[in-house]
Amino acid sequence: MRPQHILTRKMKVISPWFTLVEKMIYPEDGKAAEAFHSIQQPDYISIIARTPSGKFPLIKQFRHSIETFTWEFPAGLLDPSESPSACAKRELFEEAGVTAHKLIHLGTGFADSGRLGNQVHMYYADCSEAAEGFMPEPDTSVAYFDLNTIKKMIINGKMNHQPHIGVLYMAMLKGFINASADCGSHDD
Repeated sequence: MRPQHILTRKMKVISPWFTLVEKMIYPEDGKAAEAFHSIQQPDYISIIARTPSGKFPLIKQFRHSIETFTWEFPAGLLDPSESPSACAKRELFEEAGVTAHKLIHLGTGFADSGRLGNQVHMYYADCSEAAEGFMPEPDTSVAYFDLNTIKKMIINGKMNHQPHIGVLYMAMLKGFINASADCGSHDD
């Protein structure tokens, strides 16, 4: 398979969070050039955080693109000139009311290499319990779950945001989370 040549690149800024990119691609096989569209946006940060009580915060929010509520790990978009680790600490406190005592970068990957041009910076954190009187961001709620419950939520489709399942898997692969924890029957 040979690489394709980009003939032109046009960018249309839609909002601070979204730029539509159109590339005219000339394939090596001599076929006619065709348009390819993608989305450019800031990098994501996704954090799996464990409290001293062994629970993990999950954020529930309505996602307009899929028109339903999701359960996700604390996450967000990287602000301009902000480091990924600073963003991870900020998002942990803004979304879950917890402070990271230890923050470990698990890796960086692509959210959707077929259509998105941004990366996901994945972190594991040992964190505090929620700050007293913490109020989540508008239109979100936070709840704390044990690992078995989270695994059941994933198996049963109640937690299905793939970049967030990926951060859990990375934490398991790197030994920060016990992958063999029993999560019971798949029929729950």
